[in-house]
Order: sequence, then C-alpha cells, then structure tokens
Amino acid sequence: MASIYEATDLRLTRKVALKVLTEELAEGSDFRERFLRESRFAASLDHPNIVPIYEAGEADGHLYIAMRYVRGNNLAEVLRKDGPFEPRRALAILSPVADALDAAHHSGLVHRDVKPANILLAAAAGRDGYEHVYLTDFGLTKATSALTKLTATGNFIGTMAYVSPEQIRGEPLDARTDLYAFGCVAYECLTGVPPFVRDDQAALLWAHLNEPPAAVSDHRGDLLPADPVMAKALAKNPSDRYRTCDEFTQALSDMLLTGRHSPSSVLITATPQPGRVSAAETLAPSSASAIEASLPDDAQPAAAGRGQGPDEPPRRTEPPDDAQPVAAGQGARQQESPEVRRSQGGPQRPPTAGPPAVAARSGRPGRSRRPSRRAVLAAVAGLAAILTAVLVFRPTTQVGGGRPTEPPSSAEAPSSATAASTQASASTDSAAPSSTEPPPVPAAPAVVPVASVAIPTIDGAPIPVGETPGVVAISPDGRLAYIANRAAGVVTVLDTTTNKVTATIPVPGGSPQFIALTPDGSRAYVSIYNTDETINLVAVIDTKSTRLVGTIPVEKKPYALAVTPDQRFVYVPSHDAAHLDIIDIATNTVVQTVPVLPNPHWVTFTPDGKVAYVADHESNVVSVLDTASNTVVQTINVGTSPHSVAVSPDGKQVAVVCFDSNDLYFIDTATNQVEGSVPVGTNPQDVTYAPDGRYVYTANVESDTISVVDTQTRTVTANIPTDSPTSVAVQPTGRKAYVTNLNAGTLTVLNTAG
Repeated sequence: MASIYEATDLRLTRKVALKVLTEELAEGSDFRERFLRESRFAASLDHPNIVPIYEAGEADGHLYIAMRYVRGNNLAEVLRKDGPFEPRRALAILSPVADALDAAHHSGLVHRDVKPANILLAAAAGRDGYEHVYLTDFGLTKATSALTKLTATGNFIGTMAYVSPEQIRGEPLDARTDLYAFGCVAYECLTGVPPFVRDDQAALLWAHLNEPPAAVSDHRGDLLPADPVMAKALAKNPSDRYRTCDEFTQALSDMLLTGRHSPSSVLITATPQPGRVSAAETLAPSSASAIEASLPDDAQPAAAGRGQGPDEPPRRTEPPDDAQPVAAGQGARQQESPEVRRSQGGPQRPPTAGPPAVAARSGRPGRSRRPSRRAVLAAVAGLAAILTAVLVFRPTTQVGGGRPTEPPSSAEAPSSATAASTQASASTDSAAPSSTEPPPVPAAPAVVPVASVAIPTIDGAPIPVGETPGVVAISPDGRLAYIANRAAGVVTVLDTTTNKVTATIPVPGGSPQFIALTPDGSRAYVSIYNTDETINLVAVIDTKSTRLVGTIPVEKKPYALAVTPDQRFVYVPSHDAAHLDIIDIATNTVVQTVPVLPNPHWVTFTPDGKVAYVADHESNVVSVLDTASNTVVQTINVGTSPHSVAVSPDGKQVAVVCFDSNDLYFIDTATNQVEGSVPVGTNPQDVTYAPDGRYVYTANVESDTISVVDTQTRTVTANIPTDSPTSVAVQPTGRKAYVTNLNAGTLTVLNTAG
C-alpha cells in the first residue's frame, strides 16, 4: 500500500518520515481526491500526542505525506514483547491517546483506524526512562460531515480486529467509531489479545456485529472491576458507549486505580532489549532507499487460535439469533469520611469501606459450528486495508517506576509544633471542631504530568463562578476546583470534567481569601477575615459532603495558608501579626506561633516538608523556615513586595513574584541564593509551576495577563490576555490551568499542554 522512507527536508534541513503511496492507489481519481483532502484535515491537528504532518501532496504522479520522524516502538510490538500490561502502565499509555482522539473529534475528524500499530512510544527528550505517546496515521482521517463520494468506491478503512459494527455495516461514522476501536486497544493492553479472535474474516466481522466479547476478568481475574467499563466501551450500539475517550479512560482508571491517570510521557518498567534495531534504523542518513511497509500482525486477518494456548484449537461460536451487546453495569468505589464532631477523648479513626463486588461473566467462545456468512459476505468482499505505521525503531532506556511520597510517622513530625503556645477554640455555632485524627494520606498512583507548552491556548469561553473569585485551588485528583468568592462569602465548587458549578459553601463572618487542600483531598482549609479584622478564622470544609464542619480562630488577617506534605499541620501566615499560626490537623487547634518578618503573605513547602518558604510582603524578603524546629534560618532579599511563592515539583527551585517591582525571582533551594529574575506583567499576585516544572505562570492583576515563563531560560514565552487575574492553578496532569478573573466573576481555562 505504501513505502516509508527516512528522508531529509532540504528546505529546513530536518529529518522526516516520508510515506509514499503505491502507484496503483494514486491512479484512482477518487482516492487521490480523498487522500489530498483528508491529509489537509489531518495537518490542521495540533496536539502533543499526535504525530504532526508537515506536508502532503502529489509529485510526479506519487502521493506522499511528510511527517515528524519518530524513533521508538509501536504499541503492537510492545504488546507482543511485554503484554499484557499492569493497569497503571496501560492507562499511562491509553490516557494521552484518549486526549489526542478527543482533540481530533473536537475538530470534526475521525481517525477510523485506531489500533496498536498506530500508537507510537518514543523516548521523551531529556527524560531518561520515559516514553512519549503518539497517535499516528491521521493521513486517512475523515471529517465527520464528509460522508460523500470520497468513500463511494466502497473501500474499507480500518483493521478488522478493531473495527466497529457501524463501520462494517457501512453506516455514517463519528467519534464513537474511534471509541469502539480504542476500547479494543484498551482490552488488548489489559488482556494481551483483542476482544475477538477468530480464524477467518467472516467470523471476525460477525463477532463484532453480534457477539459480546469475553470479559476482561475471564483473562485476568484480578481485573474484575474493568468488566462493566469495557462492556460499555464495546457496546454494539454507538449511543450506548461513553461520550468521549477521556470519559472511558477515566472510568477505567476509577475502577482499576481509584484515581485519574493521564500523562502523555510514560515511565516504562518493561525489561529493555538493548541491541534491537529494526531495518529502518540501518538506513544511512543520506540514504533514500525505500522500506516496504509490511502489515503488522494485528493488521492482518486474525490468525487461528491467536491468544490461546499452544495446544488449543481455534474456537468459534455459531452466531445466535438473539445476540445482544453486553449491558454495562456501573460499579463505584466509596471511602467514608468522618464528620468532624465534638470529642472529649482522643483521636477517632475514620471507617473505611472497600469497593463493591462486580459480577463476573463467562464470555469465552466455545467450540461449535462455523457461523453463517450471509450477513458479512458483502463487507468481506469490499475489504481493502489502508494502513501503514510511520515508525523507526530504537530501544529505549528503561527504569523502574517512581514511588509515592510516604507520610512520616508521628515520631518524625516537627517536635516543636507540639509545644502549644496558643490553645484557640474553634466555632461555627460556638462549637469547637472535633479532635478527630486526620485521615491518613493514601498511597495514590503516581501521576506523570504531560509536557507543558510555551504558549498555552484559551479553552473556550470563561466560566461563570460567582462574584469576586479571588483564589482557585485544584483537588489532588484534578476533578474539582474550589474558588474563594470574596464578596459573596462562599466557596464555589466546580467540576472540571464538565466545567459546571456543583456546590456553593457559605463561610461565616468574613470574606474567604485563600484555600489549601490536604494531600488526600478530604479537607479544605479556608482563610477568612473581614474589613476591620475583627473576624480572623480558618474554616474547615469536608470536601466529600461539601459542608463546613468548623472554624479555627487565628491572628489578624490570615493569608495564603498551606498544608504540610505529611498532612499533619496547616501553616497560616497572619499578615498583620507578623507570624505563622500552626494548626494541628488532629485537633484543629493552633499549637504554635512562629515569628517571621512583617506582613507574611504566602507559605509553601518543599516536597519532603523539611523546609518552608514564606513571602514577607512588606519586608521584601523570603524567609526560610526549618520545619523541624520551626525557626527562621535565613532570609533572602528579592524584589519589592513579594506576594506569592511556589516550590518547583522537584524541590530544586523556588519562584517568587514581587507585586510592586513587577518581576519574578528564582531561588536555588540547595544554596538559597537568587539565581536570577525576569520582568513579568503589572502587579503579579500569584505564581504556579506546571507539574513538569518547565514553565511557571504568573497572574498579573493590573495588566490583565498571565505570563508564561520558561524556568530553564528564565524568559517570558507568552502573555495571555484575561480579565483581572488574581490566581492560577494547574491540574496535576498538567493539561489545564484555571485562572480566577476577579472583576468578571469567571474562570479562564488554559490548555497548558497544547
């Protein structure tokens, strides 16, 4: 069908993968028209997980596409070598593909040939042991509205192991067609085989049309919770499937990992095979020799007995008259979170509940007669596989997976915080919050963030969230945003999957100013004060019930508070008292005050929790606090009026924005010395790192911009216009950032990963 060359673009002196279609295909006027038109559609896609098309056209009667040259392996090869995968690795590969497909669908394009051979795993630049996931072969995508003469020839686009029922029937295609194929790929990632394995084309197509796939748990009993999710993704009726690919991977993650997992760079854990080099790698850079693009195994009619034991004969079933798709059940995981209540005794531990059981289903086909071919002969007669993966192979350095941060034991907690210098009572209705022990920090699956981009784009219209949104905080799983609405006296909760407000939580007394979430997301702490500073509180919100469960009196004008990484204490800068109030989460009382220089605005911790950095607004310094002794060990001179401070994800750098000098300072945490500074917009109020650490974002309230700053070159790469931005928060995956627009009463959403 096509040949692939390693070639050089002479105009730009860059290496490209050049796909040249055979002359037989190029001779057909209908095919040529469709190829050129759909290549232009595909070239319009701009996504970090889609292989970009540089050029497509016709030269000397040859149709060609020039694409990015990618070194790595395709998923089909990796599955043959390493599969099936553990759920964490499977979802780390599937989630960025889901995002790429959803982006294409949003642009009105359908891939139509989603399969493992079209998913590439390439070494991530500058990140040893990581792979970047690409979806390729978009040259034969199709605009959803372009169901015209372009396919009137009857050519069948798609690979039979992953083809949807509506594709076989010749019906109009849309995003749900790709979702079905993507579900087949996910099934194979978890089980090692496609959903349907048959020994001839007619039987395979019949199975897609009429038979339910074997349950995932039939192959792997430990993956029982995945069964209802996979059944819904592979429903015969498109309207019964998930709405988006991301919704599907999220549901799969919820059932298998109990949390969102959507990176585009994958930390691989398979055993490396050094020295494995494909034929394509042996090309000299100057060579223009053609490589015939042979079809991978998963692109051919399914081999008899594939995926079965070596001594098992191939299995088939007779198509039943009443074959129906499997109904998708919905399981749910729950974890009870205790209410804060009065207690005269010691800490009360929260009860927990495990996931509900999901019924197993036996779906393996048994030996029977050959199925009828009447329903599928027409489709088989028209089969013409149009498929080729653009890939050059190189083994990738592989390392083990990362470990989550473990909470220290009580013996390792900051000892001086237990010496109470203040015992402040807390009140909602003159009732103190309980002395309930905080829930333990769970060992959540590590999220590997996507690569951030130099120039984020605005994602849709601003979202109304109520008047005067001052600060936004994102939950650890990325699903919820909590907004402090100052004048309204409420905390607004936004579902980031739908961008809809789901709750508003009134807070007592004054204006909610800043929000800090516990690492497990079970509690939100909100600083509150009124204009004359007669009310100074920290409110405690149970995020599960979205209910205010207590308030804690603190000193004057509590500002940007933070929870320690071990989830034991909350540090609250008291702006007008020039000290930090330290709240013990187990008792919800202030147990210590720590003097700092005047007007502390912001506090943040290194990832290990050993050091805190405090922005002292009127003193023009950043204080360095040793949390073991809770003493200031150093002060660092910065610009005028440091307002916000953030520590990089790797803990090696601190970023500080200075409100009145309009600049951003970088501090090396190893030496606590200023590395440099860069001008940003007017009156920056907040600074936040992208989860991959490459860029920081500053909210410049007077210039109505978000500045994007490269942390390596310390240069501004973009200034994004918005309306009175006061804060910016980024999802843990790094895909989106949320900006509070104070005067407009809205949130602006940024695509920070492209």
